[in-house]
Amino acid sequence: MRHGFLLLLATMALASVPTKLRAVLGGSGSAIMKEAAVVDAVLGLVSKKPSETVLAYLGTATYDFETNREAQVAEFRARGVAIEPLDVALTTPSPRAVEAALARADVVLVSGGNTLFAVDRWARCGVT
Repeated sequence: MRHGFLLLLATMALASVPTKLRAVLGGSGSAIMKEAAVVDAVLGLVSKKPSETVLAYLGTATYDFETNREAQVAEFRARGVAIEPLDVALTTPSPRAVEAALARADVVLVSGGNTLFAVDRWARCGVT
């Protein structure tokens, strides 16, 4: 891959999440999400067409700034994926709203940034 990005495909079995959690993990923030190979890998984990896929975007670590979100989801949007931001940096949605947003999602994209802030907010909002 260009720029030496690390792409790690992982399958994990955890008690508190679905038996098979599939993930594409990578660094370099919004730059990596512009890589077609990364978007292909993410969409390859979903058993739906991109036009039928829902991506929940958790941009808490970048304070839910729209510019950051759009930079990271642009390639998914271009392929027809529906983007649903789950903004919890400055607002506190109800636990039901969080649960519903995550239940609708086929993909959850978590931004990098101030991860300590993000994890704290997620705990307060029931995202964890």
